[in-house]
Amino acid sequence: MQSINTICICGGGNLGHTFSAILGSNNDLTVKLLTRKPNKWNNTIEGINEEQNKIIGKIDSISHLSSEVIPGADLILVSLPCFAREELLRDISPYISQNTIIGCLPGYGNFELQASNILPIKEKNISIFGSLRIPYICRTEIYGKSVRFFKKSEIQIATKQTEVFDTIKLFFEKYTDINVVKLNNLLELVLCNSNPILHPARLFDLFATPESTHFTKEVPFYETWSVNASQILIQMDNELFQLIEAIPLNLNGVTPILKHYESTNAKSLTEKIKSIQAFKGIMSPMVHNGTYWDANYKSRYFTEDIPYGLSLIKSLAIIFNISTPIIDKVIYWTQSQLNLQLLTNNGELGDDAYNFPIFQKYKLTTPAEIVHHYQVKN
Repeated sequence: MQSINTICICGGGNLGHTFSAILGSNNDLTVKLLTRKPNKWNNTIEGINEEQNKIIGKIDSISHLSSEVIPGADLILVSLPCFAREELLRDISPYISQNTIIGCLPGYGNFELQASNILPIKEKNISIFGSLRIPYICRTEIYGKSVRFFKKSEIQIATKQTEVFDTIKLFFEKYTDINVVKLNNLLELVLCNSNPILHPARLFDLFATPESTHFTKEVPFYETWSVNASQILIQMDNELFQLIEAIPLNLNGVTPILKHYESTNAKSLTEKIKSIQAFKGIMSPMVHNGTYWDANYKSRYFTEDIPYGLSLIKSLAIIFNISTPIIDKVIYWTQSQLNLQLLTNNGELGDDAYNFPIFQKYKLTTPAEIVHHYQVKN
């Protein structure tokens, strides 16, 4: 089994801070950080968990240059927004060492297809993995200095090689004390019903009606979650699972939204989401226009979760000829706000869809091609 001693974290966001604190607190690991803002980082990061316990992580090397931190990394952890991943992959590609494992957390957004088409996979025997969700709910306290995090009990990981999964499982369980569960294949990451449908359902509920265009105050995103948002979410989840049932692969790693949140209907789902402690204090993507609070269409809730999340699910539904009227409705509304054409009026892929990592962009256009690509190799 491959050993992991040197890790490079790519991204200085909330999860990058958390990994820096947790992995850096282990003296037998060398931790490097690739960030656009190296001058704003301390070499030690304070992590504060849900029990208010503090840990101190040491970062051995911090740089904005891939050439200074990528060579020699046994494991590269990518915790960047979807829009930044392709540029990162092109930037780090010349410097990746032989037999490196690279993983994206979370892995939705077709990171595996992007990496497979950019990195020298065969030449350097690079392995790719991704997670269904992130292992922590985390918020940076002071940029480059401290972070608060809630550890989840488990993380679900997908990769094509069983040996790579075993290596990742051993690493995460040893150094993060989080149980690692094996997903069936990498396609389950794209079909994730977390951010790609969770956020769009709430956005549509909040901002898609004429009477909801102006707010007198900021609105908490989760604490004021409505039954209507839950109904939209459940409907989109039902369409997602119609697609899942049409794909002849084992995709049972994706859990129905009601089961995931231990709920039975829209009302109980609403109460569950509103009660989650880690969600408290998270505000809706809004901007003050001088008089009212309006939707902030430049927020990642819009620019990431729809083009890199929901739109990819739709592109797969087109391949398998699955009707998704509610998903379509949300995409049509969103694309009008973003000045994009992800879908045409007759439900086909719009020109702008190909600017994002849809399956068709990577020449996967038939059910047979999808199945062949995502079959697991042992």
